[in-house]
Amino acid sequence: MYRKSYIVASLAAFASLYMVALKFIKGIPVYGIPGAKIKLAVALSPVYGLVLGPLLGPLSILIGTLIAMFMFPSSYNLFSIATIFCAPLGALVSSLILDKRKIFGLPAWAYSLSIYILLFIAWFMTDVGRKAYIFTAPYTLAVIIMIINIIARERQWHVRHERAFALLYILASSVSGILADHFLGSIEAIIIFRYVLARANPNDLAKIYLAAMPLAVTERSFMILIAFILELNLYLALRRTKYLLTEVI
Repeated sequence: MYRKSYIVASLAAFASLYMVALKFIKGIPVYGIPGAKIKLAVALSPVYGLVLGPLLGPLSILIGTLIAMFMFPSSYNLFSIATIFCAPLGALVSSLILDKRKIFGLPAWAYSLSIYILLFIAWFMTDVGRKAYIFTAPYTLAVIIMIINIIARERQWHVRHERAFALLYILASSVSGILADHFLGSIEAIIIFRYVLARANPNDLAKIYLAAMPLAVTERSFMILIAFILELNLYLALRRTKYLLTEVI
């Protein structure tokens, strides 16, 4: 067990680091939503999941985001507030797909896969989601990578080729975490503009999603690359130490 002082110190340090990242790393404008930006700091969410695990990782990101919103309120709007749980979800999913342990008797990966199933259900429950079903192609690819990761882990292919399959596990973590964040944010945008504000025609909103798809794929691919490089190097550097709260192999 980790000492409480270590846990508190890690939570405070990483929450502060995320707040700084939100402040100084520029965001990307969201297609079709004036004033809204996607924070590139989101690329850190899988890293937080790897280092801090499925509890402290999401929690530190959430606390860091709340601090940033309190200290720099002008940088946030309704969409930013509504999507506050997206990055923490990314850290949670990335950590769960990466962790070899069981949680309440079930393998950790089962929870990450369940989260994606719930996201797909939520997407297709909306009229916009059904019209823009092609938009879910990247998320489907993420699930396929996750399933390959699960098969490799359950058959313990990493026993003979640890480094090779560590690459696969880290890739699955980066892809699933970054895209889970985007998936939830996309669903919340539909809920806000289609149902809460009731300003968007479903056909028009579906067209905006499809038009934004190339930009979204490019942006998320860049984030996945950043997350993968950071995760891989941290894993290789810390895998034999006690400083990774996610047990990978």
